[in-house]
Amino acid sequence: MKRIIVILLGLLVLVGCQSTPKSVSKACSLEMLGMKATIKALAESEEADIDEVEIAMEIPYIVLGIDGSGLTDEVKEAISTQMESSLLSLAGLEQYRDYTEVSQSELNDEGMAFGLVLDIKKFIEDNGSTGEDLSFNNFITTLEASGMTCE
Repeated sequence: MKRIIVILLGLLVLVGCQSTPKSVSKACSLEMLGMKATIKALAESEEADIDEVEIAMEIPYIVLGIDGSGLTDEVKEAISTQMESSLLSLAGLEQYRDYTEVSQSELNDEGMAFGLVLDIKKFIEDNGSTGEDLSFNNFITTLEASGMTCE
């Protein structure tokens, strides 16, 4: 009986390990004029289409010519709302607005940080192909060609 249980547990572990989905991710970043942008892509493999893209931006107020120490919470909230709305447009990803979730929105006296998560896989499931090459390798190559450093 113990032998059967050991065999069944071994099979369970073996089957569980084989069905574990593998994935790849890479983060690309760029710093310019005191601002920092990071884009992280996730996919099932390097040849597969991207499943998700995470975008993070850090922007010091000084870059915008603003003294953040005197900003009221209401003004910070207005800036935050405008940045969240504009970030997709700035990144050229307006078509994914309905498939985007704000993952970070932080404002302090020095600057602001924003993060978005784009569910590319869900967008393609709902709308079909975008007609673009959304493979992980192509996406990373495009980011590197634009001057981003990817790791």
